[in-house]
Amino acid sequence: MPSARTIARLLTTERACKGDETVRLMVAIETASLAIFKARNLLDRFATALIPAKKPDLLDPWLSVAAHSEMSAFAEGIAVDKTAVTAAVIETASNGQTEGQVTKLKLVKR
Repeated sequence: MPSARTIARLLTTERACKGDETVRLMVAIETASLAIFKARNLLDRFATALIPAKKPDLLDPWLSVAAHSEMSAFAEGIAVDKTAVTAAVIETASNGQTEGQVTKLKLVKR
């Protein structure tokens, strides 16, 4: 049986990137727990519908549904800094390249 950390990672990565055995494990996990199934679907909606579509008007309905699910802590964190999340959804600019270079530099320094 995989660890809780492994299961969490499986459930938070894109479904299309997985092999048959991994997909079977994910289906078994989601079938065993309705709460996990709902949380995974909420996460999918956030990652595939709201962010790439750049539709911040979808954030409020998503937050209201997520607040009453296993994703409530994540939803609360987003609600606290809703302005920044809305800006991240709308804006095309990112500091990802810079953060990647800094992380690489720290790794080399270690």
